[in-house]
Amino acid sequence: MKKPLKQFKLKREHITSVSHSQRIMLEVPPEARALFKIFDHKLEGDAHSIIDHPEFTKMRSRLEKQGYIQIEHDLINGDRVVKPFSLNGFKFKKHEQFPCASAMDIWLVVKEKRKQSS
Repeated sequence: MKKPLKQFKLKREHITSVSHSQRIMLEVPPEARALFKIFDHKLEGDAHSIIDHPEFTKMRSRLEKQGYIQIEHDLINGDRVVKPFSLNGFKFKKHEQFPCASAMDIWLVVKEKRKQSS
């Protein structure tokens, strides 16, 4: 008899990305200032990006702790499914990719549009 698929749920509004901004300041060593004709000893700027919703990040960590995915910290969308499960109706098979929140958000939108058009 086949073992039932473990079901996980996450509120739909948590399957998305959120904006993330931070101020970056770099110290420039004297030899680099001379080489690149940089007169100030600091470089400053703002970095803007998106990150997974914090609740999605918690779910992702939970899935890893329970042995369902292996998180790849150095690659975007590099997580892999270790054992099959379902999240909000999406079935994930072993060795499949487990996407970031923004990619899964797109999957859900497409799934809903397909459902409406059939």
